[in-house]
Amino acid sequence: MNTAASKVELPIAITEQGSDALNETKVLQSSLALAEELEGSIKFHLEAQL
Repeated sequence: MNTAASKVELPIAITEQGSDALNETKVLQSSLALAEELEGSIKFHLEAQL
């Protein structure tokens, strides 16, 4: 994970899907799933602090 003051980069590895468009779709789906997991985790930790 690379971090900077305003940016975080997380590598996402996928299995070849057969075309560039399908590869991009898979990366976007994986990115969305990761974002949803982070959202749930952040909400859980914030609620625990109340």
